[in-house]
Amino acid sequence: ELLLPSATAMDQAIKGIQDQILIDGDTILKIVASLVSGKNILLTGAVGTGKTHLAKILPEIVWREDDENAGYHAGVYTATSDWTTKDVIGGIVPKLDEDEKVTYSIEKGCVTETVSKNWRDESSEEKIRVFFNAESNIDGEERRFRGKWLAIDEFNRADIDKSFGQLFTAIEHGKMKIPTIS
Repeated sequence: ELLLPSATAMDQAIKGIQDQILIDGDTILKIVASLVSGKNILLTGAVGTGKTHLAKILPEIVWREDDENAGYHAGVYTATSDWTTKDVIGGIVPKLDEDEKVTYSIEKGCVTETVSKNWRDESSEEKIRVFFNAESNIDGEERRFRGKWLAIDEFNRADIDKSFGQLFTAIEHGKMKIPTIS
């Protein structure tokens, strides 16, 4: 659950974002209001306008507690036309062990990987959030973050049905099943 920052904190966040990228303050307020209300954001615009940079810095700046504790870390994955459910949710992957025998393991997709990084036991069942250290998307310094966010760059390049179809079903039913058959 995201809390709406105070008016003073929001003004500081807008200024911090505008120091990095040319964007209207009202647009930032609309994005933050949508995120606080539980909505996802789809940034559109011409190439090179800073959409990915905004997606990386906004959660870090807006929900920053102080200089030591940044808000949320945005991990960026770039979609391609080759993406499938395995890239998004995950699936079974064959591997060779040290005896050169084929073994299988489940490899997480970008959504599963990101969600699992937010919970102590890699599931949300215990509901114990993980704080972690990572390199800041703003200045490259090591910081402590409250959680991990997923930003998908070039979303429009992916075949939506092939790569995100099962994810939409998982969101609707509240459970994600990692495919185990290729």
